[in-house]
Amino acid sequence: MKREQHWDALERANEVRFAQAELRREIAAIKPMSAGCYYLADSLELSDPNADCYADYLKNVTCLRYLKWGHGIGVRRANAILRQAVVGPHRTLSSLTPRERRSIANALHDAAELTPPKKKESLTWAEEVVKEVSNA
Repeated sequence: MKREQHWDALERANEVRFAQAELRREIAAIKPMSAGCYYLADSLELSDPNADCYADYLKNVTCLRYLKWGHGIGVRRANAILRQAVVGPHRTLSSLTPRERRSIANALHDAAELTPPKKKESLTWAEEVVKEVSNA
C-alpha cells in the first residue's frame, strides 16, 4: 500500500513540475520586459488563492521565484520589486494577502514603466577602425 502511495506522490510531483515549467516558458516568452511585468501583475491581482480553481502548481511558488519567470527580471530586479512592495521574497503566492498582491502588482507596473529602452549596439574597436578607414 505504501509503495503505491509513494509512486502516486512522485507522479503528482512530476505533474506539478511540468505544469510550472510550461507556465514559466509561457511567461518568459512574453517580450519586452514591460509586457511581462504587466502580465505578472494582472495575474497576481486577478488570482484568488482561496478559489478551488487556483492551480496547485502555483500554491507553493515563492514570490521571488514567480517574479524571476518574467523575461528580463533577475534576482536583483525581483528583490527590488519585492522591497518596494514590502513583501518578503520567500513568501508563497498562496500566503499573500490581497493588499500584498496589489502592492506587488503596483510595484510591477512601476518597474514596467521604468524599463529603459534598448541601447543601440555599439561597434567594436575593430569595426570603428574599418568604418573610419572606409570613410576616409
